[in-house]
Amino acid sequence: MTTVNPDVRKPQRTRLRATIDLNPSAAVRDVVLKRLKSTTGFGRLSSTPPRRFELRLREFPKAKVTDETKGGGSKRPPTYEAEITLEPAQVIALRFVADLSGTKLGDAYIFHLTQAGPEGQSQGGLTVVMMAI
Repeated sequence: MTTVNPDVRKPQRTRLRATIDLNPSAAVRDVVLKRLKSTTGFGRLSSTPPRRFELRLREFPKAKVTDETKGGGSKRPPTYEAEITLEPAQVIALRFVADLSGTKLGDAYIFHLTQAGPEGQSQGGLTVVMMAI
């Protein structure tokens, strides 16, 4: 995937976050299930997180990372977050990876990937669905 600093004049502190959605809203559930029902091997939406997931940012090896993918009984869903500083209008590539080993075949996982600016304002995002096959 790619993302960009929307400010063309100055560097910007940016927070990239991946969150698993174990209890999707009706709208998200409807959209995802509509597409998954025609996917060979689909069994169900998983109610438990995979072992791990992360954002890989090759251009930012020293990114400030907060890895809460284990959950540990917290009421918040597992998340992976990276804080980086993007140069003006800088476009970067990033990779989202989830370890689905050990999960039940046919289980699907919904992740929301978001980007926030220096004041926490949303700058966009996307939803990713992965399935164990």
